Parts: sequence; structure tokens; C-alpha cells
Amino acid sequence: MSVTVAKQLADRLKHHIGQGPGTVSVDGDGVSVAVDVEQCERYAVGVRGIVVRPDQPASDVRDVAERIARDVTELDGPLAVVEYDARQGRAIVRSAQPDTDDAGVTYWEGDVRADEASLQRYRKDHSAPEREAVAEPLMHNIVGRVAEQLADATRQVEQ
Repeated sequence: MSVTVAKQLADRLKHHIGQGPGTVSVDGDGVSVAVDVEQCERYAVGVRGIVVRPDQPASDVRDVAERIARDVTELDGPLAVVEYDARQGRAIVRSAQPDTDDAGVTYWEGDVRADEASLQRYRKDHSAPEREAVAEPLMHNIVGRVAEQLADATRQVEQ
């Protein structure tokens, strides 16, 4: 790779500082990446989600989900494949060790399909009927590395 997704994304985030909510996107090296930004500051960004779309759809969604669980290591804990539906061609990955407190649980969840993989942060309070998407503050370089790892996991592997 000449200019990595991580480097491109870090550069784009620098240009998004102070612009409020929005989407920061990069294309290249066989994927397009979009980061849903709540707020972007000098060193950190509130990330609501990351979506990666490979140029070539995956032939094995389960394999992609397993690579995401194994290779996306820059989050606050490991991910695990928790669901796979071969008929729908869809898998769910989730934080293997979610953050818990007396009020509830916070975790990463990924939706994996042949043509797209996404990661989003959720919070489920024990007293609430539904979970809610929340922004996770991450350093610019961490966002870039997570996006790069997610992109690497979604690219079609040459056999």
C-alpha cells in the first residue's frame, strides 16, 4: 500500500476539526470507508460508526466476520462472531467483553455482509427497553487503524 486508509483518514479528520457532525470518507486500495462523526477535535473524534465497502463483494461472509473478530484489535476489547445466517449472507460480531456498569452495558457491534461491513458503538441501560447508538471518543490515529483493520478484513483474499 502506498498511502494507507489509516493515513488518508487521519488527514481527512484533521480537515474536519470543528465542523460538527458529518461523514468523513476515503476511497482507495480496494475499499471505500465512511466514518460517521459526531464531533471532531484536534486529537480525538466522537465516532458513531465506521462503514467499509470493498470494491469486490466477499464470497464468504463468515470468513470475513471471523477475520474482523480476529484482526480488529484497536478497540477497547476483542470482538467475537455471535451470529451467522448463511441464507441471508449476514453475520454479527460483537464485543466479547462489553463494558458494564451498574446502569447497563456498552459494546461494539458489527454487521457483516458480502458488500459491506460496519461497526457501531451501542449502550443498553438496564432500565431502557432498547439499546441506543452512542458516539465513542477515539484518537484520530486509532480511528484510522480500526478502519484499516476493518478494510483489510473485508478485502477479498486471493486463493
